[in-house]
Amino acid sequence: MRDEAAKLAATVSCPATDNTTIARGWAATRTVALSDLLARADARAGELAQVYDRAKTAGLQCEQE
Repeated sequence: MRDEAAKLAATVSCPATDNTTIARGWAATRTVALSDLLARADARAGELAQVYDRAKTAGLQCEQE
């Protein structure tokens, strides 16, 4: 999805005088930014899940000892 959004942004990012084309360019740019934000949030969620899993495993191990 990010690649498609980047292609769309590149296609419509050329300077234009037509308001419709300009609006499409801004929409494409926002789409790329939101796509990037989603990808970073997803990566961070994965990191936090790993930390949680390690902490849970350590806690269970501690309870058994």
